[in-house]
Amino acid sequence: MADIFREVEEDVRRERYAQLWKKYGDYAVALAAAVVIGVSGFELYQRYEAGERTKASDQFIEATVAADPSQAADMFAHIASTAPDGIRARANAMATYILSGGDKDVGTVPPMQPNIVPPAHAAAPKPAK
Repeated sequence: MADIFREVEEDVRRERYAQLWKKYGDYAVALAAAVVIGVSGFELYQRYEAGERTKASDQFIEATVAADPSQAADMFAHIASTAPDGIRARANAMATYILSGGDKDVGTVPPMQPNIVPPAHAAAPKPAK
């Protein structure tokens, strides 16, 4: 006899869930799709930004080792107009420094030495034990 009550209770519960799904199921699916699309868009943006930073870093390294100062200043000016913020500030300072003839009184930082700048593919140093 208890089995009959349990079955009736399960049927009532199943019908209630079916009604809830019929009423709110489209919203649940739309919410899940929005979350997936949002996370995917964020990840794609993060990858794009990382690629842009890598490209700007490589251009910065090329400009640092340029033999001709006027060519290096042009390269830094181009980087300063197209690169992400951190690299843009450093490239702008480097272009200003080169165009000022290396005058330290202009308030900019001196250029980095080419042998200090690691290549883009260099491994990070291993921590001491």
